[in-house]
Amino acid sequence: MKEVSVILLMAGNSSRMNVEVNKVYLPLGNKKVFNHSLDKFLKISSINKIIIVYNQNDLNLLKKELENYEGYNIFLTEGGKTRNESVLNGLKLVDTEFVLIHDAARPFTSLDDINSLINSLNDYDVVTLYHDVVDAIKMDGISIDKNKLKAVTTPQGFNKKAYNYLLNNPNSVAQDDLEIIENTNYSIGYIKETTNNKKITFKEDLQSLEYKVGYSMDFHPFIEKDYLLLGGVKIPFNLGLKGHSDADCVYHALTEAVLGSLHLGDMGYNYPDNDPKYKDYDSSKFLLDVKEKLKEHHYVIVNIDIMIYLEKPKLVNYKKQMEENISKLLEIPSDLVSIKATTFEKKGPIGSSEGVCSEAFVLIKKVY
Repeated sequence: MKEVSVILLMAGNSSRMNVEVNKVYLPLGNKKVFNHSLDKFLKISSINKIIIVYNQNDLNLLKKELENYEGYNIFLTEGGKTRNESVLNGLKLVDTEFVLIHDAARPFTSLDDINSLINSLNDYDVVTLYHDVVDAIKMDGISIDKNKLKAVTTPQGFNKKAYNYLLNNPNSVAQDDLEIIENTNYSIGYIKETTNNKKITFKEDLQSLEYKVGYSMDFHPFIEKDYLLLGGVKIPFNLGLKGHSDADCVYHALTEAVLGSLHLGDMGYNYPDNDPKYKDYDSSKFLLDVKEKLKEHHYVIVNIDIMIYLEKPKLVNYKKQMEENISKLLEIPSDLVSIKATTFEKKGPIGSSEGVCSEAFVLIKKVY
């Protein structure tokens, strides 16, 4: 079986990202960006050594992140002033027959593609992943045949002869390690990717990727009252809703949907109905509170979709005002809020006018 080392490049400063922390330590899903690559490499049996090339400013942060990786064959070495210097520092620790060099800012490389790359080292001295170019390409006003072009990514793999050549022929201006090999007699294999191996470069690259969905349903029974409160609108009616707070089931469902999207529990946990503080409480304050929680966790609302179930009264004249109320409370455009209403065709507790039910879906997006 092959013995393969991996050099995981993490020594950049993320200048184009314009954030306070190296982008590879930013959250992506339930882990950091670099963890996605590291975890995949650790699953491949032929990889028996991982060399992380770090930025000196990140060392304490890296060590903290690696506390969960005790027992794995992971080595650290400081990066250089250029990408090439960082690669060379990593190569000095390689003692296996093969090495993969990977940019930790590419967290989406698939296990299948990594294994294909390793297997291709049986046939080539150097291998790289690539994808086709789909845009029309111009250079100095002249069209270039895109069918002859390959967009090269990482990992890139090298056998011992080839990576020793890299060690002995440093090139500080090379765009990637493959460029140093291209004008030699070493054979190069191009392995087409099967997944989108996107590199995280700008803030928008992460913002376009990390979404979460929240959902909730809330039901309140009718009581005698001279108005029905839904979505902050007092609707003239001979019945209202029973609840510990003001019982606005539209605001309640939306509040709990946002809490769920942030993995913060339900309304009962956050605003217990046995707490006197919330007796006859204005439910708009629940929305103001979760608005702050969204900011604390660096999320914004993409859109809200709410369905109200009731037999009477008809809400056609009130839905727009509900949308505007939610828009103002959450400080989002009103066209991101959709309020719909329907009946239960006189079936069940809603159909027999025992109460009102509201469902809410919310989509949120990470921002940096």
